[in-house]
Amino acid sequence: MLLTLARFADKLLRKKEPKDDATGSGLAPGVTATQYLISNGLKAVAKDDLSLARITVQCGLQALNLGYVGASDIIPRMLDVVGKYGQGVEAEFLENSKKTPAWLFLRWIS
Repeated sequence: MLLTLARFADKLLRKKEPKDDATGSGLAPGVTATQYLISNGLKAVAKDDLSLARITVQCGLQALNLGYVGASDIIPRMLDVVGKYGQGVEAEFLENSKKTPAWLFLRWIS
């Protein structure tokens, strides 16, 4: 369940990222209908991109800590999210990664 939630939040974040191919449909320049709907949906539940980023990192690391199969595949994206959203999720990552076995990150060190 945690891994599913992490992937879902990440999917919403990815869909909200700016696209070069956004077509004009009466929306702000560069905004797709999907981005508009996601933004409004998040506003309706008093959430934002930073909340989704925190959920992605928190649930992804908790899934790793609980030993979910395939959870390590989300590590590169969590690192990308931490890079994009900076201090807003950095503390969340640091706090939850303390409980994560270091060997899980070895696969992603280059």
